[in-house]
Amino acid sequence: MKRIALSAVAALFATAVVFAADFYVATNGNDSAAGTLEAPLLTIEKARAAVEAAGGGTVYIMDGTYAPNAQLATAGNNPVRYVGYSGNATNVVI
Repeated sequence: MKRIALSAVAALFATAVVFAADFYVATNGNDSAAGTLEAPLLTIEKARAAVEAAGGGTVYIMDGTYAPNAQLATAGNNPVRYVGYSGNATNVVI
C-alpha cells in the first residue's frame, strides 16, 4: 500500500515538472520569438500568456525598463513566477 501511495505522489510531481515552462523577456526581444534565453520575448504580457498556455512556469526578466501597464496577474489557475534574470544586474523597472 505504501509503495502505491509513493508511486502516485511521484507521478503527480513528475507531471507538474513536465508542464512547467521557462520564458525570457528582454527589451531587445521580439514577441514573435521563441522566448528562450537566445531569442527572448519583448513583453512581459506575451511571456505570461506563454507560461499560462504551457501550464505554468517562470518568466525571467532581463535588465531594462518595461511598459508600465504590464499585466502580471494571471487569468487562470496556471502559476506564473516572475524572476529577475541572474545573468544581469537585474535592474527591472515596470
